[in-house]
Amino acid sequence: MGKLPATSRTSQQESIGALGKSRRQMTHDLIEIIENVKEEFKDNSDLLWTGYKSAEEARGELAMYVAQLHEGNLSCLDELEAHFWPSCTFQEHALMNGWSEKYMELSKKFDRIYAKVKKG
Repeated sequence: MGKLPATSRTSQQESIGALGKSRRQMTHDLIEIIENVKEEFKDNSDLLWTGYKSAEEARGELAMYVAQLHEGNLSCLDELEAHFWPSCTFQEHALMNGWSEKYMELSKKFDRIYAKVKKG
């Protein structure tokens, strides 16, 4: 009693495995997005509306998020989401430093993944 037929157990294990793979892929994609943003914070960046005092500070914070994601810790996603909001950190930096198109692409990708993760 309580045992699933072998075919059901196999299907259930495959679904769980697929979810894990999907989660790993989403984490990989998030890291890639953050690394792309990090590349744009150059030492000569205009940081006026970002809240950062230096590009090094911004890169350090982004590196911290990447480290958390590598560990499987998704608790930083809400903070990252706020950076992607319109007229917030990343968009302001993009507008001031000539990478608005790239920002829009990265922001859309982030939003899609964020929604999937939050949906559970």
